[in-house]
Amino acid sequence: DLLFSKPVWNRPLATILIISVILSFVGMLIIHGGLWLNPAIRNPLDIIVICCVGFVEETVFRGWGYNALRGIVSEKKAVILSTLFFVLLHSPAYFVRCYRLGAMDYDTWIIQSISATVWGIVFCWLLKKSKTIWNPIIAHVVYDVFVTVFVE
Repeated sequence: DLLFSKPVWNRPLATILIISVILSFVGMLIIHGGLWLNPAIRNPLDIIVICCVGFVEETVFRGWGYNALRGIVSEKKAVILSTLFFVLLHSPAYFVRCYRLGAMDYDTWIIQSISATVWGIVFCWLLKKSKTIWNPIIAHVVYDVFVTVFVE
């Protein structure tokens, strides 16, 4: 199947990887004031789990969702709807925190929703430019690993 053909090492993928790394380091400097490594990351299995999340989310939201939607709605609507589902997937964590802590962290929820919206659109764009799911998977995994290790 073409969707799972090998990655296409093109300018869009390289650009997004560079942007992800830069955003992670800028975020680290702003939030932590210098070099910081997430103390919650204790072993290589933690990184493997993070990689699996990006793989599964891209397979579901771009590989299956976006492609299925493209068959029944316009390209633009497929991007919007698959991105909306992607954003909604990330929301329950904030409601769980609200339930556990008794207060909703609206600022973080809004920032996360905006970030998921932007990245959802970018990942659709990468899929369209490469015609393989591996490009958005690679970009998503790199973003998640760098943000988790250096920013969260």
